[in-house]
Amino acid sequence: LMQRSPVVEKAGLGCAYVGVDGLEAMYVSEARLITSLLQAVPHGFDPRLGLAEGKFPAYAAAAVSGAGQATRAPGDVAGFLKRLPLGLLPIPWDKKNRMGQFGLYTIGQLASMPVGPIQAQCGPQGKRAWELASGVDHSQLIAYRREQTVTESLTFPSPATSLYAIVPAVEI
Repeated sequence: LMQRSPVVEKAGLGCAYVGVDGLEAMYVSEARLITSLLQAVPHGFDPRLGLAEGKFPAYAAAAVSGAGQATRAPGDVAGFLKRLPLGLLPIPWDKKNRMGQFGLYTIGQLASMPVGPIQAQCGPQGKRAWELASGVDHSQLIAYRREQTVTESLTFPSPATSLYAIVPAVEI
């Protein structure tokens, strides 16, 4: 994926977010961009691609895609998300379980609730879950940076026992 876009965020096992802003000119069309991204992942992994304005809507769009396919989230993100299961939300399992105890099983049911009671029961993660369920996702892509390491070695013809031999070698 890093060969296709300069902005790639590792997001856990089997998930990555790719920034595609500005790549349209290079790939000519969205279809060619999608094909290129899907081909960047080995076929055995059954890649799925979601396109959206925001990381969570893109994740949800990928989750409803078939293997080797892409789905674009519509402009009405909240409407798109409303029928999806609460389990897609990126919050701890105990918070999802807590919401389930109150009869909330879909993202739409969560979005229809007032934020106050959700935040009171689940804290900051509950508020974030409610915002995501309502189609609000302001999280930014955090591009992965490859760590570049440089290594060098030197072999002396005989064991070096003094700094007079080692220091010039290190300087070189």
